[in-house]
Amino acid sequence: MPVNRRMEVQVPLSSGETGPTSKSTTLASAPSFPGRTAEAMATHRDSNPFARLTLEELKKIVAEFPRLDRVVLHGIGEPLLNKEIFSMVEYLKTRGATVLFNSDAISLTPPRARRLIASGLDELRVSMDAATPETYRKIRGVPQFDWVVRNLTEFVSVQRELRANTPKLSLWFVGTRTNVAEHSV
Repeated sequence: MPVNRRMEVQVPLSSGETGPTSKSTTLASAPSFPGRTAEAMATHRDSNPFARLTLEELKKIVAEFPRLDRVVLHGIGEPLLNKEIFSMVEYLKTRGATVLFNSDAISLTPPRARRLIASGLDELRVSMDAATPETYRKIRGVPQFDWVVRNLTEFVSVQRELRANTPKLSLWFVGTRTNVAEHSV
């Protein structure tokens, strides 16, 4: 299993592989299907060797770690497309871990926002990569900039309504030639 410099363990998604080789206290895993849409999810469900991580599989992986400080649920695809993501976060919180994941926020509806808040998620990292709809479409491949901004605005409204301080919301930009001029916007 590849282990990066921050000691995040890349967890295999296929059930036939063994768990992490390092006993790091920071665990990274990929709880979703590749792709951003339900259509893409259905396309990859049977053909992708990296099947969707289930709560039971996550529990088996996590059992190998006596102590967890931080768990990063990301990798292949969109975590919010995994029906068990809220249960996964809840379970990991019972283990005392700080839990976070990256999302494109396209499927971040108000009901999902409420469930994320209730689950105990510590940080929601949103991959934006652009400050304008045009650049977002060029980089992300979909015309969803305004949709994502609306979803994030609604998320913050739900947090205020519930008087919730978590999850912390952070926006992530990967600098490219296409968007470098927008990083100061």
